[in-house]
Amino acid sequence: MGGSTEYEDRNELISPYKRTAWEVFLQSNGPIFGLANVRLSERSSQITYDFSDQDIDLTGYEVRLWTRRFGIELNAVLNYEEDIGSPIHRSRRDASLNAIWRERKVTVIATILNTIERQGDFDRDHFLIRLTARRDF
Repeated sequence: MGGSTEYEDRNELISPYKRTAWEVFLQSNGPIFGLANVRLSERSSQITYDFSDQDIDLTGYEVRLWTRRFGIELNAVLNYEEDIGSPIHRSRRDASLNAIWRERKVTVIATILNTIERQGDFDRDHFLIRLTARRDF
């Protein structure tokens, strides 16, 4: 279990702002039920500009699972964040699954990633499947 907090007061001439941020997390030390390690986290960031309405009021959540099975490192991540500080609200959701297999000098990495972003009337849906094989000499 852990966390952090930050405060910054930037007295710049052109764009002064105040920023606060914090994060808290809960993480397992070993595999839960012998299956996988887990990390749950929440974070927040606020930036208030003195001369602009493009402030940031972001809240984010993440669930991360990781394990090693049959010589393969597996991890899955779900991430969600939402910014309601500016006139145009923004949200983002990421879901990824990664597998890494190493055998001597050969590494194979498989990734599946889906990202959905929304900002005002703009929507972006990105889906990626990548397979990388590498040999070190």
